[in-house]
Formats: sequence, structure tokens, C-alpha cells
Amino acid sequence: MDVDISFALPRQASSVTVMRSWLANALNTAGLDDERIFRLLTAASEACANAVEHGDPAREFQVRVQTDADHCRISVSHRGRGFVPRPRPPAPGAESGRGLLLMDGLVSDVRVSTPPPGRQGRTTVLLTEDLEPGGTPGGRDAPAPRLPVTS
Repeated sequence: MDVDISFALPRQASSVTVMRSWLANALNTAGLDDERIFRLLTAASEACANAVEHGDPAREFQVRVQTDADHCRISVSHRGRGFVPRPRPPAPGAESGRGLLLMDGLVSDVRVSTPPPGRQGRTTVLLTEDLEPGGTPGGRDAPAPRLPVTS
């Protein structure tokens, strides 16, 4: 079943739990299997956690899920200052910096659109999972990050 749902949530940590519940219902309605739902929920949770942590001064973030026979797309966006996404392994012992790599390993494609560093605008993380028969589920084991970034 095709699904197209969007919602906005306050930029606070508890909103990630609310998003997971709504997104799980949408993905179940779309007929996705449990393993794929788990991967999509994990990747979307990471994208939302990043919006909560780094989305200052935005008061909310937006989530949109769209599914059809071929793809599931989840976008997470917020208004705030631009940055340079760093899709590379963090330093040993670092407490953060793994989010984009995690998302990249969980879904078929990850794209980040952000304003130039320090400029105000909309940042969007687009997670895409290929659903067509014969497609490769989940992220690829790429030797280097493959995240297209636009600013």
C-alpha cells in the first residue's frame, strides 16, 4: 500500500520516541517486513536525534514518509545553521560522529542537503530504501562513505 504521511514534532529528545511509534505504524501499513522496518526506524531515529541535537535554533523538526511499490523515502528536516556533514569514522573514543555512517549502513541511500556552514536554512536528511523485487535491501558495505551532500 502506498503511504504519504508527514508530521512535525518539538525539537526535544522525547519526540524521537513519538516519531518511532508513528513511523512504525506507517511502515506496517505499507506492508514492509519486520527486518526492513527495524532498519528504517533505526536510521530515522538517528536522523531525528541529530535534528534534536544540532537543530538549534529550530523549535521543531519535520518527518515525511512516502512509500510505493519501489521505494520507501523518509525525510527528516529542520531549519537552522548549515554545517559540513562528515561521513567518516570519528576519532577513537569519540562519543558522537557515527550517525551518518550508521544511517548509510542501514538503508539503500542517504542524502544530506544543508545550507553552507554557518548560514541559516533548511537541512534535510533523505533516507531511501529500495523495495523493488531483486533489489539489495539495506545499506551497502562500501569501503568509503558514499553520502552525496549538497549545500
